[in-house]
Amino acid sequence: MLAMEKSAYATNEVHYSLDQGKSWKRIYIRTPIFPTSVLTNTDGISRKIIVSRTSISSDSLLIIFDFSNAYDGAICQENSFEEYHARQIGDKNSPLCIYGHREKFLRRKQNATCFVNKLVEDVTVIQEPCQCTHLDFECAAGFKMSPKDQYICIPDQNQLVKICNESNQEIKLDDKVLIEGNNCELREKKLSDFIVNQSIDCSKYKKEQDISVTVSNFEGDLVRYSMIEQRRVDNFDIVVQTTENNIYVSKSGFGPFAKAPIAGEILGFYTNAAKQAVIVTSELLYISGDDGINFIEKKVPVPPHSKSPRSIVFDPHGRGFIWFGQEENCKQTRDCEVAAYYITDSRAKFNRLPMENLQTCDFIGIKYHRVSLIICSALNSDNTKKLVTWSVNSDREPKVIFPHIIGYDLTSNFLVATTVNHKGDPENITIQDKVISDGHKYFDINKVFDADNFVDLNFPHDFRVDSQQQYTFLESRTKSIFKYVTTSIETNFEYGSILKSNSNGVSYVLVLDAVNRNHQGDVDYERTEDGLKGVIISNIVANTDDKDKKVKLLQTVISHNDGGKWNFLSAPDTDSNNQTYKCQGPKCHLHLHGPTERTQYRDNYSSEPAKGVLIRAGNVGEYLLGYDKASIFMSKDAGVSWKEIKKGNYFWEYGDHGTILVLVKKQEETDILFYSSDEGETWIEYKFSSEEKVKVVDLTEVPSYNSRKFLIFAKGGNKSETLAFSLDFTSIHSRQCQLDPHNPEGDDFEYWTPINPNSEGGPGCPFGKEVKYLRRAKGHHDCFIGKAPFKKRTKIVRKCTCTPSDYECDYNYYRNITSNTCSLVQGATRNDMKKEMCNRRNAFEYYIPTGYRKISGCSCQYGVRLDNANRLPCPGMRKEFNDHYETGFKLFLVIFIPIVVFFLVVWFVYDRVIRRNGGFKRFGQIQLGDNGDGFVPENNKADAIVNSTVKGVIFITGTITLVCSNVLTKIDKILGRMTSVFFAQETSNDVHMASRLPEEEEFLRDYDGADVESEDDAMLNEQTDVESEDDAILNEQTFADDNSIDIDHQQQQQ
Repeated sequence: MLAMEKSAYATNEVHYSLDQGKSWKRIYIRTPIFPTSVLTNTDGISRKIIVSRTSISSDSLLIIFDFSNAYDGAICQENSFEEYHARQIGDKNSPLCIYGHREKFLRRKQNATCFVNKLVEDVTVIQEPCQCTHLDFECAAGFKMSPKDQYICIPDQNQLVKICNESNQEIKLDDKVLIEGNNCELREKKLSDFIVNQSIDCSKYKKEQDISVTVSNFEGDLVRYSMIEQRRVDNFDIVVQTTENNIYVSKSGFGPFAKAPIAGEILGFYTNAAKQAVIVTSELLYISGDDGINFIEKKVPVPPHSKSPRSIVFDPHGRGFIWFGQEENCKQTRDCEVAAYYITDSRAKFNRLPMENLQTCDFIGIKYHRVSLIICSALNSDNTKKLVTWSVNSDREPKVIFPHIIGYDLTSNFLVATTVNHKGDPENITIQDKVISDGHKYFDINKVFDADNFVDLNFPHDFRVDSQQQYTFLESRTKSIFKYVTTSIETNFEYGSILKSNSNGVSYVLVLDAVNRNHQGDVDYERTEDGLKGVIISNIVANTDDKDKKVKLLQTVISHNDGGKWNFLSAPDTDSNNQTYKCQGPKCHLHLHGPTERTQYRDNYSSEPAKGVLIRAGNVGEYLLGYDKASIFMSKDAGVSWKEIKKGNYFWEYGDHGTILVLVKKQEETDILFYSSDEGETWIEYKFSSEEKVKVVDLTEVPSYNSRKFLIFAKGGNKSETLAFSLDFTSIHSRQCQLDPHNPEGDDFEYWTPINPNSEGGPGCPFGKEVKYLRRAKGHHDCFIGKAPFKKRTKIVRKCTCTPSDYECDYNYYRNITSNTCSLVQGATRNDMKKEMCNRRNAFEYYIPTGYRKISGCSCQYGVRLDNANRLPCPGMRKEFNDHYETGFKLFLVIFIPIVVFFLVVWFVYDRVIRRNGGFKRFGQIQLGDNGDGFVPENNKADAIVNSTVKGVIFITGTITLVCSNVLTKIDKILGRMTSVFFAQETSNDVHMASRLPEEEEFLRDYDGADVESEDDAMLNEQTDVESEDDAILNEQTFADDNSIDIDHQQQQQ
């Protein structure tokens, strides 16, 4: 065995073992290298190992390690091998029985000093039969495992309906069968010890519904549950925690559940984007593997700390995490310092972070580095906070970025730090937010380590953020920061303002005022989860001027252009009973309950696969009323229009790309649910609980685009238990939807275009482009989508011309409701803008603002240019200004002048030579004469001079063009490395911050538009029509609801 460290740094160490890894030896090679692969022959007899590598000088070479002289060339004899049981269990390594037999193999002894010297052949398995046990049997057709005892099989109603086939007779069926392929022996046992022949009365098993229900029960109340995606299979496992200190797991996202055998008090469990779960106890961690709920037990380096807000913080770019515990040998937990340890994966060891007095930490992605950057908030000796950063797997020491902070936040592609400046006087402090960003997913490690690269955040002239004000950063999927600042902290009358930054996170404008929040800090602000950009729904407090301030009157507003403009929700004309609403007139709108009132964090307006479909509880009126007056409303066009689908208050969920909708009563005991397969047009009632009515705690779906499985958590008559109803809707559709690119009118799909109702350039152009999404066509509710093989569900039809709706108010401007234009905020002047811009570090220019800026992410082109402002030099900075812009002018002259000269020379040659000698037609003629030389344009000295001049100009022009092209190509490659991908961060109300470019003048540039336009151009150049994208795949007659195509493709690759 040979191994080399896979690292970002060159190495010259090579480790090898001759005893199957029991001991290792080290050798050194002359030149440090970057190993890329290690390989050997696959025939099993090769004694050479090849290392492919790149040296420091970037040379690609192969190193061959020859072990032919190992063991002195000895060949193994028969006594050099041993029998080995591959599957063993327990401290005594007892052989494990699988499928009724034990398996053993022959292998070379570990301490044998010889070569096997045999070609690789299929492993010969020696089987030893085991005595039969209950584990060797499974439930027979017509039966299923009992949720209370895994060794008992009970009648399965859905299977027996098919077996009985409407018969009223009594039949006899065995409840179990020997597992197929099982080789166990009965010996002194008999079949009746394992199998019971049961009598089944078929009259009790009539076909009623095509929904399968499995019931599980847990001890205690539901605390938390989470879905974990299996890395190797397109499926999900479910982890549930209860108040009785138990963890229950379900494989494949559909019951039954089994209790996890975890010893000790369970303090909680964590999940991350890398499809990983970690269960925490006081001494041990249980870390899930690649195949879902199979856990690895790992001892914690130090006990958890009760003062730490988080026990675990995951690395969003890998499978590592940080563990927060108390210092060793500290008995008073609350007074102990927080000790943080880092681990790269579940099989690695914990390493102490070289930072003291930590409070919390997060990971940051680093551009062009295979390292993780950790940023932490740590305590100073006077209990104030500081911002510290450290790079994992590098030689850098931890560095204090800011010595005094209030907090920091990672939001979208920004890092923001709230700094404190004492100015030498503890009584005279100032608070300043500072931001850094490269505009993309990854940060430059050198910039993050330097506080000078952070830029001050600028808030509107008439908006002041006091050091005592509470604020948080809201979720954003666009290249802007959304910051919520609390402006009223009176109990039960809290509200605040939402500010939005420009594309580099520096300049903020007020986009919505009087936004509702609760006492816990949750804000009524929510973006849709269906992947549509810029759709935000929020609740505002309408009676901020109320002197009594006893009850907040809330109203719901929506924006379709990322906060640029807000509207009330349009109320439907009639309710679900086709009755007219009592409230009529311009003050009557639809108002919806928001995040401040939801009981589960998973309760969202929408689901990513269901494009444009939104569901929420609310009422029609002047203000939002209580849940007792609520009904369920649904929108199919991303919130432009709504309709009432059910009276009352319900949980709701989506399945199969939104083709299945499920509702179940909230806050009332019930035993029925309602489901719809036609986008809410009709609802079918189904009784899911056959024994008793239950009070539903939550309704969820297995989080897969094509899932048709749902889960209901509820409390029954036994108050000490929680019930889980696993619902499988797989059989409610008779067929799978068909997509025919050659006959789009005859298939089951249609394109839907989202609209911006405020767009002057046409409603179908949100964010400056017309985009179409593929959805199941209306009226085709008898089919399901499933794992449809089309990959691109969207296509960009065109870019739209810019209109006023593509712009928002610029820094220090606000939208005047009366004129619908952007005006200067109170107290600000244009001269103030000049002073503010020129006073910034390294600034050499300013511009007189028009009051408008293009919305971040908008890719419109031409048309109205409301943001077209002239740039001017700051006082005393004329030279820097000229130097900056002369570079571009000089490049223009270098390219433009040779082209002009070339065309002038071409014209001169044509006028003085070609036309004089008869024009272009002479070039096609053969001149017969005494000399036979044909047409010769150089018939005098002037012609020869002209021809030489033309050749020289052509050569010089071509050379200059080639050089410029190479320079531009290199620049284009550098720009091409940048991609805009967002962080997946946990929702938090902690104060955090953003990021920064090296020089502020570059940071203030709006690079966002160019990025978006280049991305859209690339998509427009592709064959984005589904007709052309999926021709090869869709020659199949039907969509196979399995992975057969992918599996075949993978096999071909292998």
